[in-house]
Amino acid sequence: MVDEYGNFKLNGKRKRLGPVTLGPAIRNAKLNEHENLGAASECIANTLVRRRNSVLHGHDLTYGKAKFSVQALLMLTVLTEAVSELEFGEVI
Repeated sequence: MVDEYGNFKLNGKRKRLGPVTLGPAIRNAKLNEHENLGAASECIANTLVRRRNSVLHGHDLTYGKAKFSVQALLMLTVLTEAVSELEFGEVI
């Protein structure tokens, strides 16, 4: 983590803070309490984010394949339905 000047943020012991991960955010938002949101957030954290990092760092050159696009669209569908169910009590 860096501050607005590009310097690494330090903790109380003047050591550099670790990277921000999705695990604590998922737990704090209590996404795992809803079956579909929990499954979707786990998939995003454990699969899609790792895949994104590999693509961005040039280790994964298969990102243009249909399978990855379909996974992303299905994930969007699951999230849309889960949020709709939470907000409106029904799936749209």
